Amino acid sequence: MVKNVHRFACPCCKKTLEFDARTAKVRPVPTGADTPGGLDDLLASHKHESERLGDVFERAAKDQAGQSRRYDDLLSEAIEDARKNKDEAPRNPFDLE
Repeated sequence: MVKNVHRFACPCCKKTLEFDARTAKVRPVPTGADTPGGLDDLLASHKHESERLGDVFERAAKDQAGQSRRYDDLLSEAIEDARKNKDEAPRNPFDLE
C-alpha cells in the first residue's frame, strides 16, 4: 500500500474507507479488499510521523545554529589576525598560480 494512503473503518457505517493524505480525499474501498487498521491506527501513525518530523526539524535548526556560530568565530579570528598583522598585505589569490 502507498505510504500516503491509509485505510480505516468508518465509525458510523463500518465500511472500509481509504484516505489519501497527499490529496486529502476519502473514497470507499471495494468489498473483499484488505482489512483496515482502524482510525485509531491512522491517528497514531500520523502522531508518530508528526513527532518524527518535529525531531528532524529541531535537529536541523540546532545544526544550523552551530554552523552559524562556527562562521562567526572564523570571522572574528580573521579580523583579529588582520589587526595583529597590519603591516602585511593580504595574499593575492592570483599570485598563487
